[in-house]
Amino acid sequence: MEKAVAVKKNSKKPSVRERAKKTRTPGSGRIRKSTAKVAQPLKKAHKFGQKEYHLPLPDNKLGRLLSKRGRLVPKFFKEAWAEIKLVTWPNRRETYRLTVAVFVFALVFGVLVALLDVGLDKVFKEVIIKR
Repeated sequence: MEKAVAVKKNSKKPSVRERAKKTRTPGSGRIRKSTAKVAQPLKKAHKFGQKEYHLPLPDNKLGRLLSKRGRLVPKFFKEAWAEIKLVTWPNRRETYRLTVAVFVFALVFGVLVALLDVGLDKVFKEVIIKR
């Protein structure tokens, strides 16, 4: 008798982050150590930006408006920094492949624009100059 083999119909492809986790090499610890050293001053700046500062201002409408407590670093920058931490950079092979794809696309698009320019130039010369 033959055994039935179960096949997953809805198997998803792994995301970029999942592939990056699988392809980590043993030498990548060296990179983490060096980035940790670079990140130390940034962590200190981050802690400094978390603090709230309050300056006493005169008691008038402008003073009340400006005396609102606020953070030195706006929320947008905090959220943007958190998003940048989630980025996984492509490896050398992917970078090469994507760079070649960009150059090929630029070349093909440039040729198409040049052909369109030459064609329209001939049409306008025939229509406008021949009249």
